[in-house]
Amino acid sequence: MEEKAPKKPAHIPKEAVWNPKGEYWQLGDFKNRGLEQYWNKKGILWHENYRETNGDGWTKRYHPDGTIANYYTYKDHTEDGPAIFQRCKEPSPEFFPAGPHASVWKAEVEFSKTQVVGVKYFLEDGTEVPCYGTGEPDATLLLKSPHELLYGMIRNIDGQ
Repeated sequence: MEEKAPKKPAHIPKEAVWNPKGEYWQLGDFKNRGLEQYWNKKGILWHENYRETNGDGWTKRYHPDGTIANYYTYKDHTEDGPAIFQRCKEPSPEFFPAGPHASVWKAEVEFSKTQVVGVKYFLEDGTEVPCYGTGEPDATLLLKSPHELLYGMIRNIDGQ
């Protein structure tokens, strides 16, 4: 027997439908293009996607407190352009790259056809952390390579 949909919060568009398997509200189905949005059972927006028919677009994911967890841009269906990863003070199921020291609050990654071509790291106050020409932060931050930024993801479960 399928679970009954919870009462839809007033701020979620009336066109959004309940997905009982994933337990979220969904608006849109961008198989070819358009905006798709997801809200959790409590009505918190946690994921948005936008795509054009040529594969250009973006993806945003949010922490439970509403701050952006990560943002990617796409060209021709592949990561190309800027991507941002940001920590959250509260526990969050969203990802933050493995590798940077816990003091790194935000990572900005530049992609070119899925390849990492640049990385910048920032403290919570917005101060940029110095990096070597290779994209690695100074030795005190212990990052092995910028490539790990995308492929060495960990969950930001404890807000760290």
